[in-house]
This record gives sequence, C-alpha cells and structure tokens, in this order.
Amino acid sequence: IYKHKNFRINYTTYDLRRSQDCVNPRSEAPDIMVLAHEDSDHPYWYTRVLGVFHANICHSGLRSRDPSPQHIEFLFIR
Repeated sequence: IYKHKNFRINYTTYDLRRSQDCVNPRSEAPDIMVLAHEDSDHPYWYTRVLGVFHANICHSGLRSRDPSPQHIEFLFIR
C-alpha cells in the first residue's frame, strides 16, 4: 500500500466544462460530498478524507480474467 499527499478529481461542471479539484487530507477542509447509493434516503454522502492510497492488486479468484497486477486507488474516510 502506497500513501499519497493529495488526490485530484476531474469532473464536468453544470455548464459542461471540464474542471479539476484537489483534496488534501491535511488541509483545514478535507471534506467531500459524493453521490449516495440508490437505496439511501439522502442523495449525497458527506465524509472527511483521512488518507489517500493506492495498491497494486493481483486477483486470482475463479472469476479473474487478468492475472497481472491492477492499480487500485482508494480513500480512507470517516
């Protein structure tokens, strides 16, 4: 597992322009809002990012199609 200092999110704005945000877990406001699951009562989840990581994962299960390592990025949140 590899730790990173921040992460960048590319997205499309309401007026169809491309933009990018950067979230740093050590900043004063490492809070994010993401689209909730369909079953949720509220349309968004609000969370605080505690860490940014990536790992190279090898999946070798019965349904595995590619034995080579896959780069997976993930956040540690609260």
